[in-house]
Amino acid sequence: MRDFAGELNQAGVYFQQNNLKSAEKISLSILEESPDNVEALNILGGIYATKGSPDRAIQYFGQAAELSPDDSRLHFNIGRCHQLRRDLPSAQQAFRSAIEADADNLAAWTMLSKIYQSRDNMVECVGACDQILRLAVAGGKNAALRTDAYIGMGTAEIKLGNFETAIKVLSAAIRENPNDPRAHSRLGDTYRGQGQNAKAVESFLKAASLRSQPVSDWTGAAIAYLRDGNHHNANELLQKCLSVTPGNRRVLSVYGPLLWEMKRDSEYHVLFDYENLIQAAEFLEPPSGYLTLDAFHQALIHEISGHSSLTGERVTKSTTGGFQTGNIFTNPQPAADDLVQIINARISAYISDEQNCPGTPGTEWAAEWDLIGWGVILHSQGYQSAHNHPSGMVSGVYYIKVPEEVHDSGDYPGCIEFGPPNDMYRTRREPPRHRYLAEEGRMYLFPSHYWHRTIPFESCQERICIAFDAIPRAKLRG
Repeated sequence: MRDFAGELNQAGVYFQQNNLKSAEKISLSILEESPDNVEALNILGGIYATKGSPDRAIQYFGQAAELSPDDSRLHFNIGRCHQLRRDLPSAQQAFRSAIEADADNLAAWTMLSKIYQSRDNMVECVGACDQILRLAVAGGKNAALRTDAYIGMGTAEIKLGNFETAIKVLSAAIRENPNDPRAHSRLGDTYRGQGQNAKAVESFLKAASLRSQPVSDWTGAAIAYLRDGNHHNANELLQKCLSVTPGNRRVLSVYGPLLWEMKRDSEYHVLFDYENLIQAAEFLEPPSGYLTLDAFHQALIHEISGHSSLTGERVTKSTTGGFQTGNIFTNPQPAADDLVQIINARISAYISDEQNCPGTPGTEWAAEWDLIGWGVILHSQGYQSAHNHPSGMVSGVYYIKVPEEVHDSGDYPGCIEFGPPNDMYRTRREPPRHRYLAEEGRMYLFPSHYWHRTIPFESCQERICIAFDAIPRAKLRG
């Protein structure tokens, strides 16, 4: 009789040595004689995950989990594969299954807390972080996990507006590890949210002193200075940021409002050249396979409405009075995939146009990018508050369904407006506003640091669009 245990042990050794070919050969041989061998299926899943084939890995892990549903590690492995696929809803479900099989699976709670935060489920994030702190005994090798959990919980409490609780939690993180810059930086966010800008500056500068790359914390401190009207110190910090990272789009998104506050209008208009760098494009013909543009739009609406990540208002998103998906271009359905091809072609033409490459900060285009996008469904009185997308280089929006009321009023309801930043900046001098009509089949492209919002509208019809960012590939993967 074959010694499956010995062979599986050898396959495991080969896998650990990254000798995937030998590990696969043994595992497949075992499955030929014993197709329900859970360990062989698990090893094969690990092999294909290592090879970068998460779909194939999920097949093997899934077979094993069906045979052994109480094996927490199998569900955990499935969750990790879904993360590789950037399918966070499925990853979340898999990690929940891992915890149902073993409530003390610390790794699953850790992954779940990160997914809750990225999906804007802040109450759930707090609960998951609390479980991590319960399971991770203080000190030793768990110190880093506890610090991460405190910071994750503090971040969630900030986004929930529970600033006093956030201060307590982040102070605990600092006690756990006084030299973790993230805790000091999040404390700066908390104080700034309370309007305690002097304390915010102190925390951000402490975080900056602990980092080798302190630009994000200098920027946080500059925002706090700007809120207090201390333009000199804000300018000094932002200039330092730009000397280190000359094109940093987050820094530029802060520097623009500061320039306007300081009445340096000509410099502001260079950084925010709305009139020349916002480009509109009309779709006159539907993609191949659709008889009409309306048929294409109906297919997009169906995919947005049925997307697994579609949720209502979320505390860290700009959408109010409607619904928003996660990245709809992850494993896109047919209509969304067609739109990806169209958008990428438009972006390529946009960044190749010499008029859109003046060499000014914020218009340094990367040759390669990854496209992310999210469907947005707004109801009557729905809107998106002022925001930008500083992790991108080119951003845009494609309008799929626009209520008649948007076209019938001269006040541009439901349309896109560029200009003023969000309320966090508390600027005293309002920048000029630039408004552009929303039209079905129309796309707008613009540099990602540009501030923009949606004007509220009244209608019994929904307003549906897909917003998107072209993320420089090195940044997305770095």
